Amino acid sequence: MKIKFLLSLLFILILTTNFYGQTQFEPGYFVNVKGERINCLIKNSRWSDSPEKVSYKLSKSGSTETFDYETVREFGVEEEVRFIAVTTEFPNSFRKPSKSDIEPVPIMTKNTVFVKQILQGTASLYEYRGNNQEFYLYQSGDSELIVLNYKKYVTTEDYKVRENNIYKRQLSKELICGGNQDIQKVAYTSKSLISYFREYNKCVNPEGLDESKVIVRKKVKTNFKVYGGIQQYGFTFERNFRTLDFGEKTVPKFGVELEGILPFNNNKWGIFLSIDYSSYYSDITSPSSNFVSYSMKLNRLGTVLGGRHYVFLNNKNSIFFEAGVTFDKDFDSRIDEFIQNQFFENDEFNMLEFNFSGTFGLGYSYNQHLAIKLNYYLDQSLLKLYRSDELSRLALTLSYRL
Repeated sequence: MKIKFLLSLLFILILTTNFYGQTQFEPGYFVNVKGERINCLIKNSRWSDSPEKVSYKLSKSGSTETFDYETVREFGVEEEVRFIAVTTEFPNSFRKPSKSDIEPVPIMTKNTVFVKQILQGTASLYEYRGNNQEFYLYQSGDSELIVLNYKKYVTTEDYKVRENNIYKRQLSKELICGGNQDIQKVAYTSKSLISYFREYNKCVNPEGLDESKVIVRKKVKTNFKVYGGIQQYGFTFERNFRTLDFGEKTVPKFGVELEGILPFNNNKWGIFLSIDYSSYYSDITSPSSNFVSYSMKLNRLGTVLGGRHYVFLNNKNSIFFEAGVTFDKDFDSRIDEFIQNQFFENDEFNMLEFNFSGTFGLGYSYNQHLAIKLNYYLDQSLLKLYRSDELSRLALTLSYRL
């Protein structure tokens, strides 16, 4: 098919543009080891883990340079994020401890890392993520950052994961105000700790002088789209040692899609769920006899669950590629055989009600609202008894985000 050749060209194109599509540099700053604040443009990757190195420019036309936690004290991107370089002792606790991690008492190891501020106030809260580890630190006033100690370990009796909640003793000793805070209910999560610290800040500032600012981690952004386009069907199967080819036909298709843009790596990754409808009809005469003919009718409701990656060319234009798993429901669909124009019932032509396959697609998006894409689908077998039949599909669709 010519369209397959076009798909190959587009695949090469997207691999090429992946080298040139860049994360945007956004206004920010960093404070060097001398305490000097320097305004700059920072490559905002919306880090899910604490970064080790960060790229920046002193001007739009300037060269790209980097800094790390050894060369700066802190950095930030507009009002969105702030990271502090801290050198302190961290416990050897992992999100998923191994069976050999049986010691409940943490071993402290000195390290220098970037930690992210997630709550700003009289008592501020920070977070470190990386290397299968997740820790929280706090700062009271202008004092040094202190790790809220915590350790996951595995018991030798039943290999169950247990917790050593040392941080609760720290909170009861250092950050307690009034009698309304139940420390035993405070979990070692950002949501629970933020709630506790906000209540503490309100308590120590009853007149509202302290305004705790929660730096919320961005959530998944959802997009609802409608789309329409064309789908090319082709179907063949072997019968009496001959190939019956129903030919390729292009038919309309339309559907809806729900997309979720993941809140990291500068919104380059997304997941999607789409549902669409299309139908296909074809009839042929047997190549071995003019008295034998066949007709095929296919009504299909297709569902695709997959992932998508965007390559941003600039603020409005992007190219994306996607891959997904298809779940297809065929209804009121059949293949009929006719001998001398008389219908001949044949159980060999009974069709599957459900089918599974895969799809790969490439596309172009304008302003994250209008998009055009080309999808190639893996071949399917439709008949219950045959395994030499083959349904092929290609689709070109235009979508609009509501």
